[in-house]
Amino acid sequence: MIKLSFYRHISNFPKRGKILGKSILRTVHNTRIIDPNPIGSYRKAIKEITFCVQGQQKKFKEPEKIVAQGNGYKLLILDNEKEVVLKGPDLSKVPQLAHGLESVLFSKGNVFSPSLDLSAGSGGILPGAYIHPPSTVNYDIMAPFIPSSQDTTLLKLCREHQCKYVGSTSSLTEILSQFYFLFSNHKLLNLGMISSIFHRSLSKSFTRTALAPKSICLHYKDGVYAVDARKPPDSEVLDNQILLDMGRIIEKLLTLPTDKFESQYLLANNPATGPRDVEECYHYMKKGNFVMRAQIDCHHPELDPPTFDIKSRAIVSIRLNMKEYQQFTSKGLQSLSGRDSSFEREFYDMARAAFIKYCFQARIGHMHGIFIALHNTEVMYGFEYITLSELERIIFHTNIMAQVSFDVTVKLWSVVLDEITQTFPEESFTIHLNTIRPSAVANSSMQIFIERASGEIVFYNLKLMRVLNGQVVSGPWAMKSGDNLEVYYLLKREFNEHIIKSRLEEMTRRIVQKTSKSDQEEVL
Repeated sequence: MIKLSFYRHISNFPKRGKILGKSILRTVHNTRIIDPNPIGSYRKAIKEITFCVQGQQKKFKEPEKIVAQGNGYKLLILDNEKEVVLKGPDLSKVPQLAHGLESVLFSKGNVFSPSLDLSAGSGGILPGAYIHPPSTVNYDIMAPFIPSSQDTTLLKLCREHQCKYVGSTSSLTEILSQFYFLFSNHKLLNLGMISSIFHRSLSKSFTRTALAPKSICLHYKDGVYAVDARKPPDSEVLDNQILLDMGRIIEKLLTLPTDKFESQYLLANNPATGPRDVEECYHYMKKGNFVMRAQIDCHHPELDPPTFDIKSRAIVSIRLNMKEYQQFTSKGLQSLSGRDSSFEREFYDMARAAFIKYCFQARIGHMHGIFIALHNTEVMYGFEYITLSELERIIFHTNIMAQVSFDVTVKLWSVVLDEITQTFPEESFTIHLNTIRPSAVANSSMQIFIERASGEIVFYNLKLMRVLNGQVVSGPWAMKSGDNLEVYYLLKREFNEHIIKSRLEEMTRRIVQKTSKSDQEEVL
């Protein structure tokens, strides 16, 4: 009845009102899973359209008129800003995969069995790959992570090329992901390559953790602003410590002969302290007013480009129980496909939680793809290599949309930083980004909170309007070859302290929800 009433109500609207009304109706209908009682949404939609049509109809005006009439929207100028490599890695210093694992790079799909037993002195092929316990490994001799603000090469390149901002993939990928959610209006993933059981019963959206608000620290020094990852709370570090340890161990295990790893990195054989590793290898790239850095883990001369990243991924039983992970190390993967205890399930989880970060990291680093090792902290169960092109089709649907999304997200981030740094020059800040999901009557928006050193909280709201082939688009959308896109943005500062406080409380609730048990289950 309410749907019929809605159609009757919009039937008297002008043509553009009818189009928007039907679009909103489809949006409400498609979101019925998260809104089991959509009657209120329909009524809000009717009220909104009635106001637009009978009032000034500002939602139906052409983009040029919106800008010309001083509503604050500005055209996002991309200037065809291409990625420029400033300094590539010395491939002679970049490791290659050991133990015959290079075959995985040229295999289609999951390489489940056999895996490598790196504990075997001969490096033989066995059903499992042993991982040395973290307590037996000497981390002190591994090269430490260098934040963007402390990377002298990165800062030097920024000044030489007259740029303003620097950042590494560790601090940029989650931020660019937030801008992509805004730009695409929370478009769903392309998961057509996995079993139908996932389509029938599980979500195709990003996980709540991936969508949760993100924070960075912006450090100013001598004309350059460095984007550093914000240090997480000690409790969160402790919870995730095992995964951080696994990442460092597995990267070395996969790129070194067994005897060399044991002699160099086991405490029993090398109790020395202090960093002994050579510096990590990096790729430095300029885009717009940014100089970006990506760490390069591995390479193979037959790939084009030849470099790729190594990722360790704990299986679901470990990810859900990191505080008591030792009690779940008997869990493993039983099959290639299926909803539970399978490589396919792990692939599905990674697509929703991690692939968007992998996309941005590989693109910044000019990498061919990502090499993934699945483990339970004691054994590696198998490996998979996913090219950047494959990752982008899952996240962005098309490679054209992937390139445009990268261009737009980097430019939007620069626009936001320009506004902040011009308003408060030569200061350092903590910045929080909170992307709001679209509703029946509104597209996505972004809340931006800036914490100044004085303790003042500054709040901006960012909205976008997308014009595809001359038509304003709402809802999730995509591009194909030959399409013409214009993006308009409205970045507005809010001075009402009550509004700022309520928005900040809302963002804090989302951060708390991210770490709840129910959300951990939703992550799967």
